[in-house]
Amino acid sequence: MARSPEHWEKIESFLLSEIAWGRLPGAVLAVGSGKQTAYMKAFGFAQMFPEQRPMNIDTLFDLASLTKVVAALPAVMILADRGEITLDDPVCKYLPKFSGNGKSGVTIRHLLAHTSGLPAAEKYYLRLSGRDALIDELYLTDLSAPAGSEVVYSDLGFMLLGLLVEKVSGEPLDVFANRHIYRPLGMRSTGFNPSPAAKKRAAATEFFRDMGGYQCGEVHDRNAKVMGGVSGHAGLFSPIDDLIRYAAVFLQDGAFGNVQLLKPETVREMARN
Repeated sequence: MARSPEHWEKIESFLLSEIAWGRLPGAVLAVGSGKQTAYMKAFGFAQMFPEQRPMNIDTLFDLASLTKVVAALPAVMILADRGEITLDDPVCKYLPKFSGNGKSGVTIRHLLAHTSGLPAAEKYYLRLSGRDALIDELYLTDLSAPAGSEVVYSDLGFMLLGLLVEKVSGEPLDVFANRHIYRPLGMRSTGFNPSPAAKKRAAATEFFRDMGGYQCGEVHDRNAKVMGGVSGHAGLFSPIDDLIRYAAVFLQDGAFGNVQLLKPETVREMARN
């Protein structure tokens, strides 16, 4: 994994030029093999307005849609490893309100593979103000195509997966993920709804007047905001060193150190087209 200093200088030069041109405020980069991190460095700023804050190695990022693969996905696969669900179970077996108009044919595998037939997204937040109301509307949302007929990247599918984890495990997604994923892997700074102290380490996302101004340590996705900051599609925060641990699991047959998070055959199934 070793590289010459010139190799890293090229990477640094590229990132610094992007920051200088204003195409991004800052970045944190790590390069490794899964067993070893060969390079890690922070560049630029974590926040530009209303004041500048430098980017640091421990800066927390709103992971946005990486929530799908760092929270909902492993939670579902842990339940499958335990035999509490199977991937070809219909979703309505666990979430009976998600049925009718072809939805009874949607399986957990369909949701994971974005082949459920659900729309890509819905602006529930424009007309709904509470978690329960949003969930009821989600269950009633019609498919836009028959299950299994096409691939459409869908936030809605992973919102359902988060609810499925909650129903099967008896724990909210954030509690389940912390107990069974982040704590065992030593991902100490990863989670939903950062504490006031953690928010001070977060990278800013965007300015939303209706959400109180500059978003920093507050979930950026508006549907996730209505869900209380915890959803299967968005809302997770993490720094790079925690993400290194998570990525290593998939390069080492589901293990990190002496923790076997997922079975090797489960990891292979997750990577199968």
